[in-house]
Amino acid sequence: MNFLYPQFLLGLLTLSIPIIVHLFNFRKTKKIQFSNNLFLKNVKEVSTAKRKLKHYLTLAARLLFILFLVLAFAQPFIPGLKESLKNDLVYVYLDNSYSMSNEVAQDLTSLDQGISFIDELVGIYPQNTRFKLLTNEFLPSGDLLKTKNEIKDLLAEISFSGIGRTLEEANNRQLKDFLNIKEDKKDIFWLSDFQRSTVGDWQRINFDTSANYYLVPFEYRAPDNVYIDSIYLSSPFLLENEKNSLIISFKNAGNKAVEDLPVKLFINDNQVANTSLTIAANGTLDESFELTQSLKRINRGKVSFEEFPVTFDNDFYFTLNVDARVDVLEIRSDQSSNNVAQVYANDKLFNFTSFPVDNLNYNAVDNTDLIVLNEVSTISPSLANLLLGFLENNGTIAIIPAQQTDVNTYARILPVREKSVNGSDVLKTTLRTPDLSNPFFANMFIESDDIFEMPLGSGKITTLAPGETILSLRNRDPFLSRVVGNRNIFLFAAPLKEEFTNLHQHAIFVPVMYRIASLSNVLSDDLYYSLNQSIVSLRVDSISKNVIYKLKNEDQELIPAQRILGRDLIMELPKNAMNTGYYDVFNDSGIKKVLSFNYNPDESILAQYDLSALNEVAGNHENVNVYNADDTNDFTRSLRELHSGIPLWKYMLTVSLLALLAEILIIRYL
Repeated sequence: MNFLYPQFLLGLLTLSIPIIVHLFNFRKTKKIQFSNNLFLKNVKEVSTAKRKLKHYLTLAARLLFILFLVLAFAQPFIPGLKESLKNDLVYVYLDNSYSMSNEVAQDLTSLDQGISFIDELVGIYPQNTRFKLLTNEFLPSGDLLKTKNEIKDLLAEISFSGIGRTLEEANNRQLKDFLNIKEDKKDIFWLSDFQRSTVGDWQRINFDTSANYYLVPFEYRAPDNVYIDSIYLSSPFLLENEKNSLIISFKNAGNKAVEDLPVKLFINDNQVANTSLTIAANGTLDESFELTQSLKRINRGKVSFEEFPVTFDNDFYFTLNVDARVDVLEIRSDQSSNNVAQVYANDKLFNFTSFPVDNLNYNAVDNTDLIVLNEVSTISPSLANLLLGFLENNGTIAIIPAQQTDVNTYARILPVREKSVNGSDVLKTTLRTPDLSNPFFANMFIESDDIFEMPLGSGKITTLAPGETILSLRNRDPFLSRVVGNRNIFLFAAPLKEEFTNLHQHAIFVPVMYRIASLSNVLSDDLYYSLNQSIVSLRVDSISKNVIYKLKNEDQELIPAQRILGRDLIMELPKNAMNTGYYDVFNDSGIKKVLSFNYNPDESILAQYDLSALNEVAGNHENVNVYNADDTNDFTRSLRELHSGIPLWKYMLTVSLLALLAEILIIRYL
């Protein structure tokens, strides 16, 4: 047992006062003559014994009263197991992402409990302590030192944020000014639900040895949740009066099956479909909705369902833009086949233009999404410069080599190597079955069959640049590859002629070429965006560098940082100011695009690191501690007992008052 104010123990000297009073407070006796004092003698003996007992009990009561009163002023306590919370600088990170809207108790969200914990936390530290409060927005106020009262004022302004942060990001933000801090020790508190999907990699977190870390987890009452993982179209092209389907992928992140979940689909504020879903525990369900209604050029869509207690992700927003045609430019040689012209002949989908390489209209490149080099044997310097400028503006090139390819001129845009294969001695083999998990083939096939008859092919050229293989030969050499890096180039290994391949006659050829075309126009095809995204790239027609583009919804108008890159508008999103829903992209001439924003789907996966996992993390670091608190009172008591110890002054004062009461009773009734 220790004393907070040991100097008050000098008050124990006052114990001598009742002892002195007891020793010297004797009354003088008077002699009274009686004729027969035998009876009085017996009475005298009995009274004297009783009086002595009363005096001793009174003395003991007075001594106990003074003893425990002095101890109460000295404030004894049982020391805590950890170092006392006495540092002058305290960092607090409060996770205010939307997952913290889940309840830890009846009608009490994790965020509300976190705010209550911080309110109690600042009261435990000395008055001169300074605090830094950080939330997911990383506001400038989080870099400023605050007093206790200022922190309490900030707590009243905290609300949910659509921005998610890993603990590594929060830690790096808090540690960035440690070099300018003179204090030897700092206290860092992390109050979070510690989601497994968003907390990040523990191994990457630098637990600074000059700080004490305190992890405060919030355990949900019900960690189950259903959310929408993704939405996509069955066909990459959405055209007016053309059949298409909207595929919605639902996920059940809970350990219990969800039955008869009502789901509604809205297009332009009109309910166009509804259904009830049953999703297995930890299961995924893809639901298809036919888009049979008439669509406008820009269509605002929403999927809505009801599920409790987590409701922040019950609405999912998306935008359906009726596509303009994909602009495809073919640059061909005199010997090239007409396979490209045939596959892009659908004028509802493609605006196809073809030029001989010797008579190319260079101005046609300005409004092109995809350039197909069809059996061009030599790339001139002027053509190479044109293609390089096209690639720098996020254009896409598909290369079909010629039978006689000058690889030295091809190196101007892509390093390639020619194999020793001539048309007369080509050895064709069956192409390998493609990896359908590759995003290139996503939603390309309705069903997959193990018995998949592939076309024949051979390799004539291959790229020396790092690439992703989409279609490969039996010897695993690439037949169709995509260059990895800042240049979007697709390369076929051989001409699309009978001597080298029959791919152009196979059923897979059209969807592969369509996918290349759709990827060339992918910047304008996103159905939705995440609030966690920092940058959005948009393909805008008739773009001008002198025009300011703005974002606007029903409640606010924003001017994001922006720049023009070729035909693309690059916008840096002001994430701190944005909410879920629709935002119009407009300038003085009108609305150009409509963007839909939703929460990061990782935020909807509520699986947490439990106490055992957090204690394991803490066990690997001497300066990391974990608190387990069910409510605010429990949190405060845990902090005080662990760091300040268990105070005993209340018990001492109680015993002192009981001793005083005992003295009164002894004097009155004994």
